[in-house]
Amino acid sequence: SMTDGPDPLYPRVRQAYAGLVDAIPDGDWLSLITFDTVPTVSVDGPLTSANREAAKTLPDAIGQATDIGAALNAAVERLDRPGSAQIQTVIFVTDGRHEPPNDSAFAQVGSPAWAAAQSRANGLEQRRTILVRALGLTDKGNEGAELASKIFSKTEVVQLSGQQLSDYLTAE
Repeated sequence: SMTDGPDPLYPRVRQAYAGLVDAIPDGDWLSLITFDTVPTVSVDGPLTSANREAAKTLPDAIGQATDIGAALNAAVERLDRPGSAQIQTVIFVTDGRHEPPNDSAFAQVGSPAWAAAQSRANGLEQRRTILVRALGLTDKGNEGAELASKIFSKTEVVQLSGQQLSDYLTAE
């Protein structure tokens, strides 16, 4: 639902994300997962001076549906990759409610797919330090961000405006 079109929020998200990427030291791993009806891993690997500019690129548009469960599950999968760091951070940003396609395994919060993702995340949280910040942009986004706590036990949910996002991401 985020686009470069008439929605003034997405350009601010792009700017904030680019600032965050600039703040990450070379060698740190970055996975970027964009999502609508399905999550897409857009960036996945250690940041270097050679790939930093490419890592800042977000898609021009993200579709209309918002499958938050599938996106959070994709984050769990990335956190559980072989060789992953002992301390990891998830920054989950959404401007929408959980409105997945009807055929999504995550269509109903509390479904077996949600329970499996939560179980896997809980196992990770016992072996590693996982810091989760769920950032809700707009009232609908805050509602969607709250769902991160259904997967990760220690989730900080923060409601921000588009203008506050950049300062929040680069202050950490």
